[in-house]
Amino acid sequence: EAPLPLRSLPFPIGGGLDKFGFGFQITTSNADNPNYRSPGSYSWAGINNTHFWVDPKRGIAAIISLLHDAAVVLGFFAALGFFFNVEIDSLFVTAVLTIIGFSVHDTIVVFDRIRENLRLNPGEALNPVINFSIMQTLARSVITSLTVVLTLLALYLFGGFSMRNFALALLVGIVSGTYSSIFNASQIISLWQEVEDRLRHRAAPAPA
Repeated sequence: EAPLPLRSLPFPIGGGLDKFGFGFQITTSNADNPNYRSPGSYSWAGINNTHFWVDPKRGIAAIISLLHDAAVVLGFFAALGFFFNVEIDSLFVTAVLTIIGFSVHDTIVVFDRIRENLRLNPGEALNPVINFSIMQTLARSVITSLTVVLTLLALYLFGGFSMRNFALALLVGIVSGTYSSIFNASQIISLWQEVEDRLRHRAAPAPA
């Protein structure tokens, strides 16, 4: 059954939260089938015959991606500490928090383009939309990260000794964040959707 048309409202719903995958869409309820749920809906709250649904896939994918970036930096400095006795300080914590923010922002750009292309191409398969969206944002992501990397490289080479570990942590995190935003986060959504489709196919009754 096709999703019901969106009810037009004089104000936007969700705003920036939709970029994380937690944005709200509004659909009217189906009078013929009170248990109707539009595809992809997960949680419902009835408000004056209007329902809000929340799709957590993109939000969870973004969280996994940023945890990956933080883990890469932590693992890299754990190896440096084991082999070269490198110690961490408060600047390292600052660098990790900066990396998390940068990674989330980069992931939002990709997810927002996926959301926009899905809206402009209703009925299109998810994987081609993801591939096309990544190609659209690839140049932006690489150029932005390359600019930051060049600045951090100059800071690492010509900055003071106390700033080297900070710059190195940011270098590793920015490179990892750019990689994960393009190649990890979107693939998590794709894999999640494939698993959902397989489970839905298995649960569907066999034709008579």
